[in-house]
Amino acid sequence: MVGNKKDEETALELARESIVLLKNEDDVLPLSKSASVFLTGHSADNVGLQCGGWTWTWQGHSGNAMFQHGISVRKGLENLVGNNSFTYFNGLQSARVYNCSHRRGQLCGETWRYR
Repeated sequence: MVGNKKDEETALELARESIVLLKNEDDVLPLSKSASVFLTGHSADNVGLQCGGWTWTWQGHSGNAMFQHGISVRKGLENLVGNNSFTYFNGLQSARVYNCSHRRGQLCGETWRYR
């Protein structure tokens, strides 16, 4: 995919054909413009991480600068439902300390243990 119009159209068609909806209980999708959405995760606003490895370099690329025409999951949802009904939290980082008086958690490798 070099970046010309035909390649972009082919890439979009392939992306649309590769999306799989496992279950759509209570007709959640398509989202209505009045839906209240909460999104979390450090990659939700990072097009490079969403594209994965081999997209720009062999290990992938973090950030949005290399993908000028890319729209992150966060931006796409914000565009759909608007800022008034959209909440985004970047996610917890294992190297930081969080003060949550109602819940305590411990990170062991990749597993959270709540107490």
